[in-house]
Amino acid sequence: MLSLQNRITVNSVRRSISSAFSIAHSFLLDGFDEYFNLVKTPALSGVLSGDCEFTILASLYRLPKTGIISILDDFSGSTFSINLRQINATQVEFNVSQGGVGKISTINVPDMDDRWVNLAVTFKSSNTSSLKFFMDNVEVSISSSNHINADVNSVAHDYNIGRLGNSSNYFKGYINQLGVVDRLITLQEYQNWNNGGKAKSITSVFGNTDTAMDMNPDNSTNTAQFVWTDTPNGLTATSLQMEDIDKTTFTPY
Repeated sequence: MLSLQNRITVNSVRRSISSAFSIAHSFLLDGFDEYFNLVKTPALSGVLSGDCEFTILASLYRLPKTGIISILDDFSGSTFSINLRQINATQVEFNVSQGGVGKISTINVPDMDDRWVNLAVTFKSSNTSSLKFFMDNVEVSISSSNHINADVNSVAHDYNIGRLGNSSNYFKGYINQLGVVDRLITLQEYQNWNNGGKAKSITSVFGNTDTAMDMNPDNSTNTAQFVWTDTPNGLTATSLQMEDIDKTTFTPY
């Protein structure tokens, strides 16, 4: 356990999550300067690069805000490798930088403001027809996409939760869970995780082997729990950092 900025205690590694049911607490990000920074994480760098396939899952509550808000971003300055963001209350973008050129998929969705949303996006770099988006317990059609079958940039960058790049598109709202699974998931698996709108923990559904990252607030203590599995040679995120998060601000489903 390490305490950063005397604001909140963080578990850098946790190998299992006991509860198979919804997590009762969430982190509130203010939309101005609050985010999580994951420094040079070997788990994500290996899963989200090269000839890869993966699923990003997020359980969140977007508060109304003008402009783009970032959910998960591969922090690489002026370019990105992976970015999942909300353009507005009814539009999501999933971006992958392949060969240094950004490729974007746009998904039109039901209004996400002021409600809990559990969403998932699946992607395989060598078969972009496998790109799927799940939300509200169903598959949502991709409105437009220019992804190509090519390797994802393999540079190991920092990862942001709730911020784009180094200074913009801060997420405003509650984050209950965010994770990455090291394979494509099916609609049925998404529905199992979604659990009627009260998402189960990602690791409890997809297991330690397939879960590359699992972030969620602890049920009973003011801690951010991160699960790092499927890492080369058992490496762990010992350099985990948390930036400017309000202490002990939670909300239940």
